[in-house]
Amino acid sequence: MLGLVLLFLFETFVAIYGTYSPLNLFSSHLTLELWGYKKQQKLFIGNCVQIQQKLQALLEEKENVYNEWKQKKEWLEKIHQEQMFYKDWDHLDMLLNSQEVSEL
Repeated sequence: MLGLVLLFLFETFVAIYGTYSPLNLFSSHLTLELWGYKKQQKLFIGNCVQIQQKLQALLEEKENVYNEWKQKKEWLEKIHQEQMFYKDWDHLDMLLNSQEVSEL
């Protein structure tokens, strides 16, 4: 069975290239390997481009999240300062009222 397969491959090779020589066989094998390599290289480059695009989108989204968090943090700090001001205001108001009552 293996002999028939080899004979078929030999006849196919001779039909394609017109003659058989180890050099032709090597060069055709090398051409197929290079074609496969180039195909893999194109796929790899395509995947690299897709990965770079996704990483860029991820970095942009990360930057957006950090900017939004920074804005929210600033807003929360302002609200906290305002609450502390009103707390101090109420405390001072209470002290002033108590002093007015004690003076009367």
